[in-house]
Amino acid sequence: MVYLAVAGIISLVLAVALWLSRPKPAGGPSPLERIAGRLIEIERAKHYWYEGHSAGSTHVLTPEDLGPYLSPGFWKNPVNGERYLINAQGANPEAELTRTTENIAKGTILRVGDDGKLGKSERAP
Repeated sequence: MVYLAVAGIISLVLAVALWLSRPKPAGGPSPLERIAGRLIEIERAKHYWYEGHSAGSTHVLTPEDLGPYLSPGFWKNPVNGERYLINAQGANPEAELTRTTENIAKGTILRVGDDGKLGKSERAP
């Protein structure tokens, strides 16, 4: 009877150890949070570009203009294939989803508002 109890305790300890050692889901920000972070990064890069150049708000910024102010490989490594639109000074950058992301349809336009929240709208057909 004692052996049975000891075997039961050992089985329980092994089961708990296996449960604790199971692979955990990857943490970190969701794809939408990462896209929002990239939009904020573009907005900051725009700010730094305009601060350092006298071209003013009439200059249409290109990815090459902002490249030095963004993380390496920024334009080549989107989160989920989205396309980024820089937009003019005073207009927040946007990301157009090229595939469904977290149940948000392909073609949806995402932008971070002045309040820091991610907003979305459908692209006009």
